[in-house]
Amino acid sequence: MPIDLAEIEQHAPTVASLLGPADAALHNLGLADHDAHVVIAVDLARSNRAAVADGTMHLALELIYALGLRFDTDAQVPVIGFGNEIVDIGEMTLGNAEDFFTTQMPEFDHTHTDPEKLIEWIGSGGFDFADGLPVLILVITDGSSFDQPSEGVLHATRELVGMPVFVQFIGHSAGDGSFNLMRSLDEQLHQSSIFQDHIGFSMWPRGVVVTEPLVKDVLSEYARWVANRPAN
Repeated sequence: MPIDLAEIEQHAPTVASLLGPADAALHNLGLADHDAHVVIAVDLARSNRAAVADGTMHLALELIYALGLRFDTDAQVPVIGFGNEIVDIGEMTLGNAEDFFTTQMPEFDHTHTDPEKLIEWIGSGGFDFADGLPVLILVITDGSSFDQPSEGVLHATRELVGMPVFVQFIGHSAGDGSFNLMRSLDEQLHQSSIFQDHIGFSMWPRGVVVTEPLVKDVLSEYARWVANRPAN
């Protein structure tokens, strides 16, 4: 049973305010009654500090948690960090959602962003959900210094085939010059006739408010993946 709106408003009013555009987008994408686990992955590289300072990262985290409340009604969304290494940050809940970013997030002090390490970790079973529901991993990042996916990244992505996992990269930079790797990875898999596309990419312009079109842009590739996913 969905979590009562009054309960969300009581414990996490900021998150509750994002449910309007989120619900409208989910309805239009055919995901209103969709069940899934949601996981948040946050890029901890130093280059993200500007987006931390202007509130972009915080807002993105709260929106993803709002989506988690709609897809997975236990109200617990795991949060991991990545950069030089994978960091288990904890879980967002109704009790800590309002201050999670300020009290739970580690320092953004990693020297670089390593999407290969993240995808390898996901493919190795980093998220162990036993109920068979799809797992939507939303990755907040300012991109990578690499222009093209290495063979290691491609291999790690192919390991996702057959797993109920979809990885959506959300780029928050004002420009898009550092997202060549993620765009290329998304395009290569989208055009493949062999591998199911488990990777999505969208942009989150810094300084914007959350609107239905923004949420639809974040989730449109996932909605296609759900529609084309073989029945269990």
